[in-house]
Amino acid sequence: MAKRNHELTLKDALRNFSNQVRLKDSLMQNKLAQIWKDLYGDYIHSLTEHVKLKDNVMYVKFTSSVLKNEMHLNKTKVLNSINEKISPQILTDIIFR
Repeated sequence: MAKRNHELTLKDALRNFSNQVRLKDSLMQNKLAQIWKDLYGDYIHSLTEHVKLKDNVMYVKFTSSVLKNEMHLNKTKVLNSINEKISPQILTDIIFR
């Protein structure tokens, strides 16, 4: 089906809307939270207080200091595994709190 110049696909219209209303960061933050749960399971997710995204840095706050230390030791692996699931790869760093 051919598009006319003034017509947008639904995908383009939703992208324009999300950029205008600044929902992009919020949507990405929700996507990151879901990816976090999918990658690390329900147990790790239950020990995670929150996941935030700010300036291409992911902040993860844990309720367990032991888990925080374990994740910090595997920081590069965690960052790479999350970036593999995200399109485009936007994370430059991950900070565990």
